[in-house]
Amino acid sequence: MAIQNITYDNKEFLNQNVDVPLINKVTDDDLNEIKSVVNNNATELQDYETSQENEDITSSITFNEVVTDNTRFIKKGNMVYVEFQGSSITRSQDQLIATIPEQYRPIKQFFAPAVINASTYACVVVNPTGLMRVNFINDNSVNGRLYANFWYSLD
Repeated sequence: MAIQNITYDNKEFLNQNVDVPLINKVTDDDLNEIKSVVNNNATELQDYETSQENEDITSSITFNEVVTDNTRFIKKGNMVYVEFQGSSITRSQDQLIATIPEQYRPIKQFFAPAVINASTYACVVVNPTGLMRVNFINDNSVNGRLYANFWYSLD
């Protein structure tokens, strides 16, 4: 959905019932303040989005297997989006799949969901050292293509 502003004209005092306490009614000042805050936030968000260019960093990643053309690493601001499709190979627990350059590494280890051949649940472990490894729930090895899509923060 596109970023939108509140577009009604500012409200003006009409006729307030003085017998009703302010806490129990909405005034013209209240509505105008809401409009101002929402529109300011929309402007800030728009400015942020236009200042953050997508940077394809896929070519800077060292892969330990052949990956498909659908594999990509995209940096946007302080976030990195990963879409990984590996080779159809025999995989073992804790197998290294890629190494991320220092400037694109997360500051903390995290786990991202993945699947191998649409039948084996797995996870991708990404370390602050830049090592991306695969782990899975069943068996010690499994044959198939690894699929993983996730975002991570650089800070």
